[in-house]
Amino acid sequence: MKKISSLKKLKKSLLLFTLIYSSSIYSQEITTWVESNTNASLQLSTDGYFQYSGNDGQFQGVYGIQGNTMSLQDVNGNILQYTIQSYSESEMVLMDQFGAIYNFISTVISAHPLPWEQDKFNKVIETNKDDQWLESYTQIYVNFVQLLIGQPLSITEINDIRTSNLVDFKNNPQSTYTDVSQTEAALKQLYSLNNAEAIALFREELFASLIESAEQNPAINETILMKIYSTHVSILHYDPQTRLSLSNQDVEAYINYLQFQNMLMGQAVTLTNKEGQMIQMQLVNGFGKMNLQQQQSVAFANYIWSSVEQQWSNLNPEEQNQYIAQIQEQMNIENMNVSSQEVSTSMNQNYSYGDDIPSVADQYRLEAAQKGMTIDDYIALRKREMQADSNMFTIMQNNMMEDNAMMLNIINNMGDGDTYYTVEY
Repeated sequence: MKKISSLKKLKKSLLLFTLIYSSSIYSQEITTWVESNTNASLQLSTDGYFQYSGNDGQFQGVYGIQGNTMSLQDVNGNILQYTIQSYSESEMVLMDQFGAIYNFISTVISAHPLPWEQDKFNKVIETNKDDQWLESYTQIYVNFVQLLIGQPLSITEINDIRTSNLVDFKNNPQSTYTDVSQTEAALKQLYSLNNAEAIALFREELFASLIESAEQNPAINETILMKIYSTHVSILHYDPQTRLSLSNQDVEAYINYLQFQNMLMGQAVTLTNKEGQMIQMQLVNGFGKMNLQQQQSVAFANYIWSSVEQQWSNLNPEEQNQYIAQIQEQMNIENMNVSSQEVSTSMNQNYSYGDDIPSVADQYRLEAAQKGMTIDDYIALRKREMQADSNMFTIMQNNMMEDNAMMLNIINNMGDGDTYYTVEY
């Protein structure tokens, strides 16, 4: 009974995500409505999802229209309702509960082409009586896994996914169709949300469910998804209270982000290998002691940093320099000059302080034990020793435990926000 229960819990969690983030897998159109007075942007997709961006913030979620009432519910469960005063294909007038009027003008944009919908994948690779399995179905899973690990799969890994798909298809075609449809639905909505934080939240929710289910049913660890994920990503810490996890990718990305932030502030100094490893250990050892906002700033780091890299590369040098000046003005920084070229050069170095973080953690624990110290005391000792020699380390530590507000502010103010969060290789 426990095995059945754990699998049901996992499927329920995946279905819940699908219901939250996708109600239809066939949406191919998004209408962008721009408010004429405030220039706020409201994107409405034909499958019932919205994304809002304005001076009062950015948020996304689901929407519905009943009669002349439009209801919007964001991913945190907050609900806003508006009365539709008038509507046409090009204009929409809304009134909120306080009587304020909003005049929107629309533009329709085509949805981004999806990787698995390419003609080369539209071929039958297996039949089961009257049912067919297309290569495009396998490519849905390929893109799903690539999105999770943030890098391309090898030919061998793709073949392994295909083989697993065909075994499932042979045993239970209808169940396999349902699974691939739900996966496609989740991917489509993630892409249309165009939000790195939403992708990061998705990863956390999914793997919290996987971790919890695997505790009851270890066989889940033998699935092709978990095997491939574990090859590329190591979970260093999982907090069952917040259901957030810390991976090796998050640790590396957070360090890269901190160096990027310090570059923007005019501090063009690079961490040494020992300093980088020290920050790794602080993150791994301290993750369970952080508050929710601090955990999010680290647990979301991989996707947030990927977004920063992507959006920065979309800016030309003039726009990059303008952005640096904007951030320094917001942070009240004066007389700290750094060029866009220096920032780009720093980002392209792809800092890494040892891929095997668990081994570094074991080494720290061993050294602490040899000194008769707790791991916390030993890390504090090493930190004091390094701070005596490194001003850069001190600066980075001052920013270490901030929440993710600054990280998201850096993204939201970079470029025009027209970034498509998919992984294509």
